[in-house]
Amino acid sequence: SLTNTIVGLAQNFVGSNNINFLVPAGQFGTRLHGGSDAASARYIFTRLSPLALALFNKYDEPLLTYLNEDGMSIEPEWYCPVIPTVLVNGAHGVGTGYSTDIPSYNPLTLKDLVPWYKNFTGEIKLLDNDRTRGVINGVCAKLDEASIEITDLPVGTWTQYYKENVLENMLHPKRNDIQPSILDYKEYHTDTTVRFVIKLSQAQFAKFHESGLHKSFRL
Repeated sequence: SLTNTIVGLAQNFVGSNNINFLVPAGQFGTRLHGGSDAASARYIFTRLSPLALALFNKYDEPLLTYLNEDGMSIEPEWYCPVIPTVLVNGAHGVGTGYSTDIPSYNPLTLKDLVPWYKNFTGEIKLLDNDRTRGVINGVCAKLDEASIEITDLPVGTWTQYYKENVLENMLHPKRNDIQPSILDYKEYHTDTTVRFVIKLSQAQFAKFHESGLHKSFRL
């Protein structure tokens, strides 16, 4: 719908847009729920962002092909930005007979074609022999012998989803014959940042450290 399109163009949390074309004046969704927590259309407001005005040169407007509806000239068939914005913000979706999955790139270094997400503090590594594939890791670190801290999640893994599908399953396994693999966890997030502090026994910490914290916690 038009509402969903407007909300999507205004979102600016990690994993949404590197450049948001619209200003998010109101609750346009957060990283906690991947944007699905946006408020109803009647509660939010927006306008073109200054960067959008810079990306779409007004002097190109006379060159565009304008559509006609009921005898009235309306918006152009397409706009022509000064840089390929599909690479800046990426594209994900399914069409008839095909699917699209284009990562986001840094608008200042597009020629390098290394995936980049604004405000993401994790690590993005391309495979040495295949630049079409790579690995995106979150951030975790040891606090002491009985706790670790997670301060970023892989791009596209939303905070609430990670809590419910990873940490809750580690703390409360669905099968009765499986012991919990963590003692407890605490949350210290904001709507733009992530922070989990996870409590472990020394035996649990030793096991996770041996197998790798990123692998053990699906980061």
